Amino acid sequence: MFESLKSAPEALRERQNDLVRQLRHRAHVVRGEGRERIFEVEADALKRLGDLLEAAEELPLSERWVESAEKIVEDALTNLTTPDVDGYDALNAKSAAKAVREIDDWVELVRVRRYESDRKNRKTVLTVVDSKLAALKELPAAA
Repeated sequence: MFESLKSAPEALRERQNDLVRQLRHRAHVVRGEGRERIFEVEADALKRLGDLLEAAEELPLSERWVESAEKIVEDALTNLTTPDVDGYDALNAKSAAKAVREIDDWVELVRVRRYESDRKNRKTVLTVVDSKLAALKELPAAA
């Protein structure tokens, strides 16, 4: 009987630790999803602005001004969406997938997914990105 009384506080502590672990993980997922949404909104806004500037070429505006603005927007979109992997464009699918396996940052994985989808669309790389993102969303096993 006394043993069960001793284990009750321990069981409560274990349950408390498990709940804290679950809450921390949920906060991690929400933070990652929030950063992903901000990235997507920013990238979409730059893309739409670029489309608007293309249409502005037909308006009686200074051609030089429009070209300068287009260049600024294009550079900003490229800087935002280009993966932070040295020489990424030169990598073949196997090497790119290997580089992606080393990435643990949520937004960097989203950046690679978007960049890859917009350009080469290599299934090998996209599969690794999606599995890494899924792993970030999974609750880690209890210690």
